[in-house]
This record gives sequence, C-alpha cells and structure tokens, in this order.
Amino acid sequence: MNPSTNFQANIRYLNEVLYASFLHDIGKLYWRADRTQPEKYSSFSQEDLGKTGAHSKWSASFYEEFLRGNLVEDVNENLLEQLILFHHNPESEAVKTEEISKNTIIRLLKIIQIADHASSGERLKRGPKQELGNTRTEVMHSIFATVKEFDAEGYYKIAPLETDKSPRDCLFPKKSKEQAYGKYASDTQPLYKTLFQKLTHELKSIIEKLGRISFLTLFNLFYKYLINVPSATYVDIPDISLFDHMKSSAAIAVCLHSSIMHEYEYDIEKVSLSSISDTKKSRFLFVGGNISGIQKFIYSIASKGAAKGLKGRSFFVQVLGETISKFILESFSLPDCCEVYCDGGNFYLIVPAHVEKQLEQIRLEIKRKLLNHFKGDLFIDIGWIKCNRGNFSIIHENGKNFNEIWSELNSLLATLKYRRYNDILTEEEGFNTIFNPLGMGGKTEKLCSVCKQEKRVIGEDRKCDLCSHFEELTRELINAEYIIISRLKQIETDQHFEIKDISDFTKLFGIEIILVRDKNRLQQQFGKMKSLFPSYSRIELVYVNNTKMIDLADLASDLRFQNLGLRFKFINTIIPKNENGVKDFDQIAKNEDIIGTNKIGILRMDIDDLGTIFSMGLNPNSLSRLTSLSLRLKLFFKYWINEICKGEIMEEDISDIQYFTDLNSINPNSDFLTDFIKRIENNLYLLYSSGDDLFLIGHWNDIIILAELIKNIFSKYVLENEFITISAGIIIIDPKFPLYQAADKAGSSEEKAKNNEGKDSLCLMDKVYKWKDFQKLSILKEKIFSYLTAKDVSSKSFIHRLMQIYALYYQEYENSLSALQSHDVAMVRNRRKINLYYRVDDDIEATAYEAAYYSKWYWRFIYYIKRTKNRAKSLIRELDELEEEIVKNRMIKHLYLPLRWVELLTKKINKNT
Repeated sequence: MNPSTNFQANIRYLNEVLYASFLHDIGKLYWRADRTQPEKYSSFSQEDLGKTGAHSKWSASFYEEFLRGNLVEDVNENLLEQLILFHHNPESEAVKTEEISKNTIIRLLKIIQIADHASSGERLKRGPKQELGNTRTEVMHSIFATVKEFDAEGYYKIAPLETDKSPRDCLFPKKSKEQAYGKYASDTQPLYKTLFQKLTHELKSIIEKLGRISFLTLFNLFYKYLINVPSATYVDIPDISLFDHMKSSAAIAVCLHSSIMHEYEYDIEKVSLSSISDTKKSRFLFVGGNISGIQKFIYSIASKGAAKGLKGRSFFVQVLGETISKFILESFSLPDCCEVYCDGGNFYLIVPAHVEKQLEQIRLEIKRKLLNHFKGDLFIDIGWIKCNRGNFSIIHENGKNFNEIWSELNSLLATLKYRRYNDILTEEEGFNTIFNPLGMGGKTEKLCSVCKQEKRVIGEDRKCDLCSHFEELTRELINAEYIIISRLKQIETDQHFEIKDISDFTKLFGIEIILVRDKNRLQQQFGKMKSLFPSYSRIELVYVNNTKMIDLADLASDLRFQNLGLRFKFINTIIPKNENGVKDFDQIAKNEDIIGTNKIGILRMDIDDLGTIFSMGLNPNSLSRLTSLSLRLKLFFKYWINEICKGEIMEEDISDIQYFTDLNSINPNSDFLTDFIKRIENNLYLLYSSGDDLFLIGHWNDIIILAELIKNIFSKYVLENEFITISAGIIIIDPKFPLYQAADKAGSSEEKAKNNEGKDSLCLMDKVYKWKDFQKLSILKEKIFSYLTAKDVSSKSFIHRLMQIYALYYQEYENSLSALQSHDVAMVRNRRKINLYYRVDDDIEATAYEAAYYSKWYWRFIYYIKRTKNRAKSLIRELDELEEEIVKNRMIKHLYLPLRWVELLTKKINKNT
C-alpha cells in the first residue's frame, strides 16, 4: 500500500476542521493572560458568539496574530477563522459567507461544536458545597485527587514542561495553592501571562526559522505549554488540561467529519444537521492493538554479553508498536491527535467507522508482515469497538458510557490472543509459514550465538545481522540526542528479505528511522537526505528527552523541507557504559564504590490494578479523562524514572521515609543521599519503563534502596492517593544467571507482591512485605549492620546465631500452621502450653504466628543477647534496642530479611571477593 494514496484524500475541509477543533479553545489561555479584548472582534456580542463563546474572540485572535499564513497544511484561511470564531453558535447571523455557502459553514461549525461537546463530556462537575471557579484565575487540579473518589487537594504550577529548567515544577502537584503559586495564590493572572509570553515567543521563533509550522509541531508545542492549563473552570472541577481537551476535540471532529462526508458522498451541502447531531449512529471505531511475545523476544538470548544488545531489543519493540499505530493513522490521513495512547507495545486509536473494511485489510497486512519476519515470536492483536459520539461522554442516555466501551475493547483484545492466526490460516502462504518446518536444521554453527536462530552469521562470534544491530542500537541509545523519522511515499513490498536493522522493518510500513548522537552528525545526515527528498512525504525531527523545540527549529532551518514536523520524545536512556561500549552485568555487580557480595538485582515494578482504575476508578470516565490520566502516568514512567536513575533525587523525596532519616542518626558522619547518587551513577541499566511499569538492573543493594525511593516519589506524584499503589518484585542473582530465567523469576516475584492482600507490596528474597513494614525492616537492617562495625562482635557468628534463632521461630510457625490447617487446635495448645482462643473461621496464619511467638526461640534469643552484651560493652544500648525490636515489637516474624541483607552486605568485606 502506498500511504500517500489513502482513503481520506478526497475529503474537503479536513484540514480546516482539524485546525479549528484544535485551536477553538486556545483563547482561554490568551484571555487568562489578561490581554485586552481583540479589537477586530470587539463588536461581536453574546448573541453572535453563543452563550459561552466569549473566549472565541481570543481564539480567533490567536490564529490571526500568530498562525494565519504560517501553516504548512493547505487551508482556506478565512474559513478557518470563521470556524474558530463561531464554534459555539453555528447558525450565528454574524458568519461571513463571501467565499463559501452558509450551509457549508453551518455544517462544518456543527461538526466542531459536536466534537467540543463530546470532548467536554469528560468534565467532572463541582459538588453543591464547592465554590464556583473563577474562569480567569482558576488553576489546574490534579486528576489523581479524584481517582476512586479519593477526595484530596492537588494543584499543578502554571508552568510549561521545560526539561532544561525545572521539570519537577510542572510534573509534581502541590497540596495547597500557597505551595503551588506563592504570592500569586489569590490572583494567578501574572503566571498565565508569563506562560503565554513563553509560548508565543517559541511559536514565533519556530515560524521565523522554518518559514511555516506544521500541525505536528504545533501539537507538540501545545503539549509542552498547555498540560497545566485547565480546560473548563466555572462549574467543572478543572482536572482536565486544555491540551487534553483540544486533542480529543480534534480527534473526534476529524473522524466525525470523515464519516459524515463518506455517508453523503463527500458533498457537504447534502449533509443534514440532524445526522451530525445523532447520538446513536456509530461513526467511530475505538481501535486497540497489543503486541505479544515481547518478553520472549527480549530475554530469550544467550546470557553471555546479553547487556550489549538488551536495550536495543527493548527499543525495537517500542518502535514496533509506534510504527504500526502511525501506519494505521497514516493509511487514513488521520493526524497524531487520533492516537489516544501508545506505549509498551500497546496502542489505542480513534478512526472513522466507514474505514472498517479497509482496516480489516490493514490488520491482515500487518499480521502477515510480522509472521513473515518473526515466525510467530512477535505477533499483534488488533481489534475495535464501534461507538457513537455519546459514548465518549461521562453519561450516555442512549447507550454505553466510555467505561463500558473501554472495558469491552480490552476484553476483545484478550479474546483475540486465543485465535491470533484465524484470518492468516485461510491463506496458503500463511498456513505454510505457521506449520512448515523453520530453517534447514543441522549443525549448530548455523545458529546465531545470541538469538539461537538459523540465520546468516558473520564473524568469529557468530552473530546474525539483527543481533549485531541490536548491540549497535544499544550503544547509540546511550548518547542519542535526536531521531529522524521519514515518511516514505512508497512502502517496501518485498516481504521475504532478512531484516538487518530497525529501519529495514519500519520501511515495511513506510517509515525510516535514524538515531543521531549530536548536532554535527545531524547536519551531516541532513546533507545525505536532501537528494532523497522526492521519496519523502514528511520528515519528523525528534528531540530525545528535551522539550526545547526552538533548538530543533534552529537545527532544521537549513533543511528546507516543506512538510517538516518537530516534536520531543521521552526515551529511557539509562545504560551503563565503559570504554568499550556497554558494561556487562559482571561489571555492574563489581562496582568498586559498593560493599557487599558481587551480585546484581533485578527490579520489576507495576501499578496495581491499573485496568480497574482506567475502567472504573475514573468515575465518571470519558475519553479525555482517560487520556489525561495515561499522559500523567506516562510522564512519570517514561521521563521521571529516567531522571531518578540519573540522580535527580532531592531531600524532599526522602524526608518522610524514616529509614533514610534514621540513617543520619545511625551514621551521622555520612551523607547518604550524596553517596547513593554517586554509587548509582553509570551503574544502572533501565531496560524499560513504559506507561505503568519498569524493569531495572543494578547492583543488588542499590536496587533495593531505589525500589523504596521510586515508590515514595511515585506516591508524592499521585498525591499519596491510597487507591493508586505500586507493587514490586526484586531478585538477587549471580550476574551470569540465565537472562530469561532471571526475567521470569523477577516477574514471579512481582506477581507475588501483587497477589498480597491489598497489594501495595514488595517481594524481596521470596518473601512479601507491605511497603510500610519493609521500611521498618530497612531500619532494622541498618542498625544490625552498624553493630557489626564494633571490634568485639564477629559479624559472621552474630548473623549465623540470629539466623538459627529465626529458623527455630519459623519452624514453630510452620508446625502450628499445619496443625491449625488440619483443625488440630488441641495440638497447638498443648505444644505451646498457652490458651489460644481459636475458631475455625479465624485468620489461622495470624494465629500460627502468635503460637510460634511463645516458643523456645524466645529464651535462646534473650540468652544470646545477654552473652553478647557481656562481650561487647560498647553496644549495650544498641543491643537493648535490638531486643526491644525483636521481642517487644515482634519483628522476629520478619527477621530473615534484615539478617540476609546484612549477610550479603558483609560477605565481600569478610572474603574480599
């Protein structure tokens, strides 16, 4: 398929509808910036613009002042001005009809109005006791404050997402307006004015450097500046950003316009107003895609030297999902705003309903390409649900609300996994690919030493081209500053060549991708591309982990390619490097600045019940509420996790973690935070961190500490909402342990934590703890470790003896539990010689722990501590504290973890290994 020959090319006014629906509310920021009323539109009254349409004057003025004559896409500029100005009152008598008939303008305005209303269905109304908002000075509330009716206060600073300045100000909500806005808490107009000035300065600079601005560039610029500007403020709780509202409005408008034009044979004059307003007609497809086989693809490789190409594989999967998502949109000439979500191999799109048959063909084409090149190792499920414009709203009187649409689509995708090849099996080629033998078989010398597949191998290390490329890609990602994404006019048609690099595959979908490490190489690449301009339909220049788009415009000013889009993208680039490229796991484990045994830790972390939060926690739910929540979570995992791993950790991040504050009292001469940041520098491997989960490798002790830090920082990010929790699994392994087994064990560990009652847990050393309990154990670990610095205490014998005592306790627990499970209560009572009031329906596990508490471990522990005090006079106070923790506070139940932790910390000290 040629992406330039698509199903939407003959739809008139598509660009005008896109821009008008996207710009219709930009006047809300212009107005809040305290600008004087636009003179050109001062004569228009409420009757002209509609009851709530006053801001339209400022929206139209923004277009006139900054964008008229400066857009890359072809538009009728006078029509666009009219569509922005009268979007609240389609049948206004003030509409000018000099070039285009009034019937046409009314119908286009009606489409934009309906899209605005459908998108506005996201808004959560204030309660009867809540004050109405000031439309000019109201601020952005955190959407996390109302997830599952949490009912908290949280406010975002009126600040852009500036990665080169103070991104924390933009991302983390404050618990009071005084914290967020300081002296401007009661009057935020000066802050809005500053934001508006920054936005328009960067906008004008980009246009000055490039000559014109594309929708993609404008879309990303508004993303940067408008995510902390509320959309509606008066009767609505302002927890949906202006950017999210404009994005969903544009997506709905474009699809609605396309569907209606198709129904009326592309003649806008024939369209009836009732058809546009119809809330029952299914004019949209809510499309979902899910790539499966990711874990096997990433981890099923030889462990030796695995670190060299691991990140490259993970990045490839990320690009694969994005490429397929964009391919579908490009096939129907749909803009980026129609992509609701895309990350981690999953995507959700909105497309017009009339393209369903073509979408079936595209789905089949995508599945064929994946099967031909990955032989079933990677596959995709793509499904969709038909919906009407009412389905995007919070409450839909004539059908399903968005909660139900979302749940139905995800149920469909889950079902498709069990019949993924049904459509391909009807084709002879697909049948043969699935059931015929793969490769020729025979000598192992024909197998790639990394992926173990039968491919052409080169060099003494016997690696196939693709595995060699993944290693090169990993090295490139360490320093990548830019990505060039070129849309090809012609798609690669050869389905059976061997893929050698990432662009070989993306070219199958009409996309070429190049990573560039610095400005000089970027200019060199531009020089090479100029001769290829005729083969490109669009070029995107992407800034990696940097939102300063004005710099991109400066770099691209000499490119002179008309359809050029600028954007920024957050990518996990935490990869430990050495003089030869990427550190292997042995080098991570043997960091000279770290004490303890030479092992690595693997952390897998995931938000608890995210699907439930999306489907039921955003109550009421809608398209914009879902996109707003997913964007905030994506910013944390795709961007802020990267910053944490780079050492962007402040005292406020650890101030309320008792473990970290106690460290200063235990070791007053050390600066824990500074030391920790130094240790993790260039010694972490962030394999991935997507929209709700992460996979991190590092020295085992640092991984444990980092897990608690991330949990605490995430809690602050979501306003400590008790319904938005995160669980984690950590395994500690030898660096040579098989990678696939390690990933699987870490996943099982994470699953144990998520299966703990109430979730919000950590599984470490195969035992599960609530985060609040783990913090106590961390403190106990640090105290025990500090005792062992005393000359008159042998760390090895101390730990060994306490381990024996814990083993006694645990054996008693298991015996009691077994007796209780068999309902032999008398046996438990006789063995313990205590009166346990137990009933069959009681918590037998808690009862077993209680029974075990009164056993011989207790006396052995008291005796051992007493003897130790006699030998270590300087530690009497500390040993008294230890006795209190274990006996009085009953920490014996969890003593294994701090003891094993200390044992691992002291192992290298004792053995010098």
